[in-house]
Amino acid sequence: MAGSRRCRGGEVPIEPVWRTSSYTKSDNCVEVADDASSAVLVRDTKDREVGFLHLPPAAWMEFVRYIKVQVS
Repeated sequence: MAGSRRCRGGEVPIEPVWRTSSYTKSDNCVEVADDASSAVLVRDTKDREVGFLHLPPAAWMEFVRYIKVQVS
């Protein structure tokens, strides 16, 4: 992947494109970067410099599915 760096679990974009949920109304949330096909990155909006979680896309999709079931 051009413009990426090697990280435990795969490659991540050098400059990930972070976004928050459209439901976010405050900074008490997480940001997600899912612009790399090999990973989904997740970080805390309050402490962005501490790092991020590097998740396989399938694990992130399962987490999102689970949360949707819990809140419906």
